[in-house]
Amino acid sequence: MLIEGREYKSVWFEDGKLYLIEQMRLLFSFEVFVAENVDDVVFAIKDMVVRGAPAIGAAAAYGVA
Repeated sequence: MLIEGREYKSVWFEDGKLYLIEQMRLLFSFEVFVAENVDDVVFAIKDMVVRGAPAIGAAAAYGVA
């Protein structure tokens, strides 16, 4: 996804943190959720910050790594 000249993926890992595009807000705004620990990743999955089987799987893999 290209936003203001920057390429984004649904889930990416950078500087020791997991970044997820807030899927539930996409119709109204573009926001990024930052997960700094496994509890944040669990929250993101349970509250549907991240949606879709591939993205959930990637987030879960980063969460346990």
